[in-house]
Parts: sequence; structure tokens; C-alpha cells
Amino acid sequence: MRIERECSRDYRVPGTELTLPAGTLVAMPVITMHRDPDYFPDPMRFDPDRFLPEEKEKRHPCVYMPFGSGPRNCIAQRFALFEIKVALACVLRDCRLETAPATPPAPLRLEPTAFLSTPADPVRVRVVPRTDRPASGGSRPAAEAPTESVPASRPTESDPAPRPATTAQ
Repeated sequence: MRIERECSRDYRVPGTELTLPAGTLVAMPVITMHRDPDYFPDPMRFDPDRFLPEEKEKRHPCVYMPFGSGPRNCIAQRFALFEIKVALACVLRDCRLETAPATPPAPLRLEPTAFLSTPADPVRVRVVPRTDRPASGGSRPAAEAPTESVPASRPTESDPAPRPATTAQ
């Protein structure tokens, strides 16, 4: 993803001899900020702690912006974040995710011509049913569940009622 803005007046880039004339379209690839070691030490390492509140306070709020920022940000941001959290919780409630042998090593190569950040090679993930608790949504024990993939399905009348929400301890 990139952010594009048009210069409304001539602008000289600080510390350079470069002047952008009014009317110039400037494209800023967001991934370059997401991978900038000045903002994210060791940027290619998976580190969810980077997004803890105390860590987010240490950097400018517009350094990490997967949905854009300001008045032109994605209007569906809140819905998208909520939807992915619910979907992930539903999957992780009954399954765990593992990398498959064919998963390419990190860092993933990105498709250079794609509009969004898209892996150049397929990312393979195994969905493995949890055996430490009964499977939900059916009468089959977790040990008999498939190990390669779990098909997505809609609830049916024979499915048990949804479990009430619980809090993590």
C-alpha cells in the first residue's frame, strides 16, 4: 500500500537539493516506514510487543498505519480489525496454526507489482485441531478431527448453541 498526495506548492526536501514543484504527485510506500529500523529495531523480526501501549507511545502515531491516517484513512478500519479478531478467535478456540514444511523462510519476498503487500510465494499454514479440549460445533471428538485443514462452515440447526464469551486468565 502507498499513500499518495499532490504537492500544493513548491517544496524543498530538507537536507537535499531536491525541490518538488507544485502539482507533483508524491507516493510514499507505507512498508518502508514499517520496516525502518529507526522506528522498529530489527524490523523483520516478529515482535508483537512493538504494539504494546508503552511502545506505541515512543514513536510518531503515523509511523505504523496499515489503514492510512488522518481524514483519508480507511473508513472500514474499525470493522476490519473487529472482524479479523473475531475470526482469529474462532479459529484459535478449536485449532492451532503451524507453519507447513513448504512455508517459505522469513522474511517473505513480496510481489513487486502487487497493489497491496502480497507474498511472492504461497504461504502454507497447517490448521491442527486442539486435543487439549473438546472440539466445539460438532459431536466428533477432537482426536478424530482432520489434521490438514478445517473447512469453514456455517452453523446449522443441529449445532449446539454458541458458548458464552469468557475472559482470558
